[in-house]
Amino acid sequence: RAAMARAALAAAAALAAEKATSRNLTVKEATSNMSTFGEMEEAVKEFFVVRDADEVPAQAKETCRNWFYKIASIRELLPRLYVEMSIMRCYTFLTKESYDRVITRLCTMARGIADPLVSAYCLAYLCRKGREMAPQHSEYLVTAQTDLMRSFRLLNTEQTGLRDAFIRRHKMPLATWMDLFSPALDWLTQCLSPLQTRENFQLILRKYEDHQESIVLHHLVDKLKPAFLAEEALRIYQLINKCRVESYPRHLLLAELGVVCARVPPPEDHRLVLLNYVWSDVRKMQDRPLDYVTVAEAWLDFTLRHFSGEEVHIVLNDILGILRANPHVCGEDELQRNLHDIMMHLLRRYDFLKLCSMETFLPLLDHLRGDSGLLVNKSILQNFAKLDCTVQDQLVINVMFSVGKGVHDSLSSLSLDSEREEVTRLCIAFIRGVDFGRDVEKHLNFYVESRRAFANLDRVKKVLVLGVCRLIMKTHGIIKGRHNKRTAAFVRACAAYCYITIPMIDSFEDRVHLYTLSAQLALANGSLHQAEAMLAAAIRLLREIGSKPVGTALSEAAGDDADAADSSADRRAPDMDEQRAAEVLRDIRSIAAVLAAVPGHPDKGPYYLLRDLLDCARSLPWPRAGPSSADCALAALQAIAAAAQEEPAPTCRIEGLETNGILYAGDAAFPEETNEFVEELIELVMDEMAKWKEQGQSARAATAALELFNLTVHLAQLNSVSATLAGNLLTLSARLVESSAPSVKPYLENSISSLASGGDRFQTALYHRFAKS
Repeated sequence: RAAMARAALAAAAALAAEKATSRNLTVKEATSNMSTFGEMEEAVKEFFVVRDADEVPAQAKETCRNWFYKIASIRELLPRLYVEMSIMRCYTFLTKESYDRVITRLCTMARGIADPLVSAYCLAYLCRKGREMAPQHSEYLVTAQTDLMRSFRLLNTEQTGLRDAFIRRHKMPLATWMDLFSPALDWLTQCLSPLQTRENFQLILRKYEDHQESIVLHHLVDKLKPAFLAEEALRIYQLINKCRVESYPRHLLLAELGVVCARVPPPEDHRLVLLNYVWSDVRKMQDRPLDYVTVAEAWLDFTLRHFSGEEVHIVLNDILGILRANPHVCGEDELQRNLHDIMMHLLRRYDFLKLCSMETFLPLLDHLRGDSGLLVNKSILQNFAKLDCTVQDQLVINVMFSVGKGVHDSLSSLSLDSEREEVTRLCIAFIRGVDFGRDVEKHLNFYVESRRAFANLDRVKKVLVLGVCRLIMKTHGIIKGRHNKRTAAFVRACAAYCYITIPMIDSFEDRVHLYTLSAQLALANGSLHQAEAMLAAAIRLLREIGSKPVGTALSEAAGDDADAADSSADRRAPDMDEQRAAEVLRDIRSIAAVLAAVPGHPDKGPYYLLRDLLDCARSLPWPRAGPSSADCALAALQAIAAAAQEEPAPTCRIEGLETNGILYAGDAAFPEETNEFVEELIELVMDEMAKWKEQGQSARAATAALELFNLTVHLAQLNSVSATLAGNLLTLSARLVESSAPSVKPYLENSISSLASGGDRFQTALYHRFAKS
């Protein structure tokens, strides 16, 4: 085993030496090679499979001790340190004591490295190994930090001339050379931060006061605990004013201190003093507007959290003044990022209504450009969406229009669906957050402007149409259904808005639904011609389903190539799937229900729209299994039964509007036309039933027969002819149920039972006839 261990060690050393001498290595690669070498050494421990130094054989201990003696015999300090640090874990072969003493000894040895840059990275590697071996100890971290700061003090001593000598040797500017220390300093302070105590913090600050290098203070403020830093905020501010700024600019140190104080507040009696000191320094940067805004942004957050609106106004007013005095820098990316952060601080602290009342907010908003402006606009929309009240202030609405339009116009064909959905949701929240009370005309004008501003968002246009529909009924409620000339004109304007806006919506289902809804509201408010136009448009839209060739969307052209479109125009569209057919049937039933209250046309007849709807239903490509034109015919029969009554039902009665039963009460041709249309519908249902029987769809045929039976006995005035029809339908359904459609039997039994409550003699006769069987 010892021989194998020596062989592994030799192989590891050879590998590390080969990698180290083959080419110039980066810091990361060199550290990785050292770690690889150390891991190969530590792998020797696995040959012994021990947990305690007492279990290690004497020969193994002697071999391990020999390794460290050979390392100690290396003359050069730097390789001796790095090799020992890399195999530090192997001390477990020799002793039970902690690594703290070993790490402290190595940290002391690192003081002999003459080059401060090399020393910094050596200490950084030592801290890395120390964090692996003894993560609970922090004394060596404080020692390493103070040793590094001592080397900075020697560098900055004019008598030694070391800094100038190193700069001449490396042939680089001072700032560049000092920046090379940054990764090592960052790692040292990062390792120290979790184990930091108040005593260590005070010790580090005292050591720092001896040399006052700005890059060191930068890492201390960035990584040490904010609670300790906030307690000593005034002291750190004084250190910032005294430090040498060749390695790191003072304005960034002030900004970092502001971030710390915003996160953890300083003592209350220090806050105003600190703000006054810092702001007096900020005002001296007016010839450097980028530095000015950088520091102001950091301390604005502190001011917002711990001071009143008066101090916030002073800070914002000064920022606005520097922007107006230096318009040439407003397009700089750095300044735009700072302005974005300023606006985000304000939006997190106040709601949008409060911000609009501030004199400085809107002028600051005008200075935003590009991506920063877009992000702020989205945040404003999100802030507005959280309001728990509606808005009618014209200034707020105008600002929100500008903000929303900017976000809307940023969308393109390349925008993600999630981004488009987010913008849609925010714009809808804005539209729903505006309410002008009883001033419905002003609200309609707002919807007109919204349609123009958000023309590319489909759901927004749907919400706008629904909002205008609410305005119609709001007006109806205000005047209690008694329109005067002005309100009638307003309702017609709203209906015209809907009629114009609905075709701009891409969704087929939404267009049909909104046409039907708008027609109902127009009809309820006496706008008969507009209601008829909307119902006709809905029927035309439904007819498109049967006219589109294969592969064509409902709202698109027949194809890209005109010749191909012409050649396929006569081809029937493929059958609808059952889900689409159910949606279309639902739309047809809704339109038929509305048509029950629509009076006929003096030239086109009493049922011209209902006939158009039935022709549309016949032309549609219904699926083999599912809804069919027979279901549409049954819906039309219900509409005719409601419209032909001399005393319309309350649901069909609209004040100031007469149904067909009243309008054509004295016309002898009206009953004949109604009977002819009913016979036509019944014939259509019977034809479909016969087709289903041939196809073996008995349950479907039985269900249709029972639905026609129920319409006949409950909605028609029975006579000998209609009673005979009802009896034949019930007989047919009973035969189908007995033969091949047992699932329809409960429907059959309930239909027969419903005859018992009827007072008509024909119903009673039908009940006695079929109840026994």
